[in-house]
Amino acid sequence: MFNRLSIKFKLIAAFLFMVFTVIAVFTMFFYTHERTMIRNEMIKRGNDVIKTFTQMTVTLFFSMDYITIADNAGELVKDSDIVSVSVIDDRGKILINTDQEGPREISLESFFQDVMASRGIQYRELRLKGHPVLEFVGPIIYFNKIAGFTRIRISLHSFEEQLLNRLFRIVLLAGVMSIFALVLAVLLLRLLNPLKTLVLGTQEITGGNLGYQIPVRAQDEIGELARHFNWMSSRLRSYADTMEQKVAARTEALEKVNAQLRQAKEQLIETKDALWGEMQLAKKIQTVLLPKRSLLRGYDIAVSLEPAEEVGGDYYDIISVAGYEWVVIGDVSGHGVASGLVMMMVQTAIHTVLNSHPETSPPELLCAVNHTIYNNIQLMDEEKHMTIVVMTLGKDGGFTFSGLHEDILMWRRSTGKVENIETDGMWVGIEPDISDMLPVKHLKMNIGDCMVLFTDGITEARRNNGDFFGDHRLVSMVEESGSLSAAQIHRNIMDALIPYNKLDDVTLLVIKRTG
Repeated sequence: MFNRLSIKFKLIAAFLFMVFTVIAVFTMFFYTHERTMIRNEMIKRGNDVIKTFTQMTVTLFFSMDYITIADNAGELVKDSDIVSVSVIDDRGKILINTDQEGPREISLESFFQDVMASRGIQYRELRLKGHPVLEFVGPIIYFNKIAGFTRIRISLHSFEEQLLNRLFRIVLLAGVMSIFALVLAVLLLRLLNPLKTLVLGTQEITGGNLGYQIPVRAQDEIGELARHFNWMSSRLRSYADTMEQKVAARTEALEKVNAQLRQAKEQLIETKDALWGEMQLAKKIQTVLLPKRSLLRGYDIAVSLEPAEEVGGDYYDIISVAGYEWVVIGDVSGHGVASGLVMMMVQTAIHTVLNSHPETSPPELLCAVNHTIYNNIQLMDEEKHMTIVVMTLGKDGGFTFSGLHEDILMWRRSTGKVENIETDGMWVGIEPDISDMLPVKHLKMNIGDCMVLFTDGITEARRNNGDFFGDHRLVSMVEESGSLSAAQIHRNIMDALIPYNKLDDVTLLVIKRTG
């Protein structure tokens, strides 16, 4: 269902998910931090109180001035948080206890043994009459001998109240941040509306409505593109009507019609130049065609595409349709607008074939794509072709593939080495029919194996001194990083490319089988 949503709603959903995740993490972090801080403050306070009380009690204890000790204890329990104050001798007899309902003698269990062993103050949390309290116990030491203990119990009720107050402020802040995020999402939706209008316009033209006009409201690059689009559609409608009238009226005017068509071709070329003249805008449209999420069940994937110019000729795709899963990588000769246009036509052709015939084989898919692309390249009057390999995922790590492209690098977990798997076939766009030139090949990935697909922009990257990145260095990088995750392998290779000048588009696709 998510795949059927429009691009803008996918972007908004991703944006809101990211923002709300950050807010949730922020809330949990500050809640935990505040809870720890308040608790530490109470522990420090308890340590300070019992330390002071113990120091006051030592001399009075050995002079048996229990009345003064009891008065001091009574002063302490006036603090609303202190539940009780006790003085206990070394046999467990309670000499002073502000809690009149408490026992007169206790067993010196392991907690008191810990106090004796450490000869310092210890604390623990327990429940007293159903309420949580912190119990602090300190030793009464006289002439290096433990003669008894002081014990103070502090209620955690104020701790819970402070924690609730701070939690309320944190939740309030999170709510304000959520409202701000929703406002930003609404603004983002408004910014993406013109792109949806352009997409609807192209669909109308594709469906045969050549006179369709896009409402022009913006004065930015999108508005300029809409004006060129409207001019193109009106001209196309005009030429189509003129051609139908001329052909229906007289065939003897064929030469005149041909002249008009030649003029229309020149005008269409001018229109194309105007439409594609804004390279940055064209790059945005091309980027929309790339998969936003690269997922294969049972596989970890990391992928990137960096065009050499604003519009590149490299292409990759991860396609899931009707239970079939496909991996595609290709490289149009050259780069720039023409190469990017061929790349977009290939992407459209592949998706069209797979949506209507998801069970097709890799050779059949490439044949259908080649038929469309070859004719379109002839109409463009461009010398373009495309290296491409298409792979369909089978069962238990099996892949069936066809096409001619760079070698497939397969890192085997069992050996720690890279296996070069050659591709075989014919490029797309050179011959009108390549059905007899596309053998079917197979490979298998075991759990932990890693497959690396790439374009020649990586191996042909060059330093200022003329040194190429090369196939050998790429294989070495894969062998060194093969045991890592797909994202880490991808990052290591791209980091190694930083000192190199990339004269061609760079595409890197790393697939690791995890299950």
